Amino acid sequence: MKIVLGRAADALNRLGLGDAAFRGFQRLQAWGASSRVTGLPPAYLRVLTAGSPDPGAFVHVGQVAARTFMALAETHGVRLSAEDEILDFGCGCGRVAGPLAGMTPAALHGCDLHQRLIGWCRANLAGDFVVSRPTPPLPYAPGRFALVYSVSVFTHMHEPQAAGWLAELARVTRPGGLALLTFLDERLPGGAALEPRLSAEGFVVRREGAEGSNLLCGYFTADGLARRAAPHWTLLEHRPSDLSGIGQAIAVLRRS
Repeated sequence: MKIVLGRAADALNRLGLGDAAFRGFQRLQAWGASSRVTGLPPAYLRVLTAGSPDPGAFVHVGQVAARTFMALAETHGVRLSAEDEILDFGCGCGRVAGPLAGMTPAALHGCDLHQRLIGWCRANLAGDFVVSRPTPPLPYAPGRFALVYSVSVFTHMHEPQAAGWLAELARVTRPGGLALLTFLDERLPGGAALEPRLSAEGFVVRREGAEGSNLLCGYFTADGLARRAAPHWTLLEHRPSDLSGIGQAIAVLRRS
């Protein structure tokens, strides 16, 4: 089914109809799902955040990502206290921020482009959530955060935007702080289909779409992401998508 939908999206993109059709597809996904699940965002907000209305998958990925991020921070020497602050970049409707808030004493912040997603977070989650712009800067002071993370955000950017946001996240992260970023890699079926270009270039767009839309799919190699993150960041660890537990690769970057 995913292959068929992917081919249909490619065909619509060639006709200039991809983004409009995809927005309709997202609404159709939500329409056929249980909109209200106790403690969770409505189905359409889950689709915008996770690409699926499935409540079980939404909860599972959020919990696994939160636990994994806290363990990675500890492993790489960032021990968070109540004086520290964390940024969820592209927080959606709090898939990770919800469970993570109960795992750390640090103050949690989140930003996202979508007013409805931020509105739900403000009404239902602990933390400070703001609507951000599609391009830098973020509304935060330099060096504010000990830890920044994002799940399935750099997956939906073109290369210039990704490079710009990597630099902006460096601006708001203190020296020695960490960024934990997920990305689509060559071990996923879509990535394997992009070889050998992906290995040579380190970044390839698999499917076009509007900037930030789930339709747009960009793939990195770990080295490709590290090159675009330099000189602001140093890659400390890379977990490929088939070993991360959340279906995407994870890069652990240290602020220079």
